[in-house]
Amino acid sequence: MDPIEEVPEDDNNPLTFFFKKFSIINSKISLPEVDPSSFSIQNLKKKITPSSNEESFKEIAIEQGLIEKSEQLKKHAWNNWLVKLEIDWQYFNALLESEKKKCLEEKENDWNEWLKSIENKWMHYNKDMYTEYESNVLEESKTWNDKEWEEWIKTEGKRYMQMDWNKWIQENEVEWHEWILKQWIEWKDDKILTWILKDWRRDEYEYWEKLKSMTLAQPLLDRVQNNYTKWEKRVDKEKEQWKNWVTDKQDLYINDCAKWTKWKENKLETFNEWAEPFVNKWIKEKQWNIWNDERNKLTSEQESSTEK
Repeated sequence: MDPIEEVPEDDNNPLTFFFKKFSIINSKISLPEVDPSSFSIQNLKKKITPSSNEESFKEIAIEQGLIEKSEQLKKHAWNNWLVKLEIDWQYFNALLESEKKKCLEEKENDWNEWLKSIENKWMHYNKDMYTEYESNVLEESKTWNDKEWEEWIKTEGKRYMQMDWNKWIQENEVEWHEWILKQWIEWKDDKILTWILKDWRRDEYEYWEKLKSMTLAQPLLDRVQNNYTKWEKRVDKEKEQWKNWVTDKQDLYINDCAKWTKWKENKLETFNEWAEPFVNKWIKEKQWNIWNDERNKLTSEQESSTEK
């Protein structure tokens, strides 16, 4: 039966006012701006505790009639909300793609600064070699000749530089994925709240909570229980559909790697192109002499400080 088929034409009837908000297109209800708040459960809730049981049951029967008439509209409201949600998501996703591109462009500066810092780091003595790399090179190298230094920087030293790269890129990768996931979670949570917190939905919940505490006689009891079950099933179906929709979309953000992977591969290539010439430069300039000079200076300063 068409949900508006037997709606009274009395303009003072809240249900009439409710249904007049919607139009009929090809025998289907069109809900461009669904607002089932016209159902007026807020007003009905006030009628749950009148002066007599007889009046109370009559009022509840009227309320149940309104609930039955509006059930189909509420299903349409949810379906329309899902359609709009998909459109909103497409806009959100396009905006996020633009933000990701901008973020990677800005990260170019971070990358350039990091590469400069690494080059400066390896040009100078580092007292924390053991802490950072579990390397005893500072002790072992005290008696090394040039050949031993050259061999070390080509092997162990280069491997430690690779460790610096791995550490930096992993930290930034975690930051990247956390940022994307945060955007998605905040957006989807805000979206579902626009549905959950609609006044008429909260009114429904409060209405049924109050009715559950009342003692009703037959046949009203069966009617109320039947409508309550329909409400529960509708709400459960909404939850399930929302869960499935989120799961389907969330994979895009949890496993969002394409742009990052491409950027990461590009930077690894740049790093490798930098590392080889840097090692050659380090050897050519005998940078270990700078290391030894700076180490001796630091040791001398520490000894002087201890003596004081």
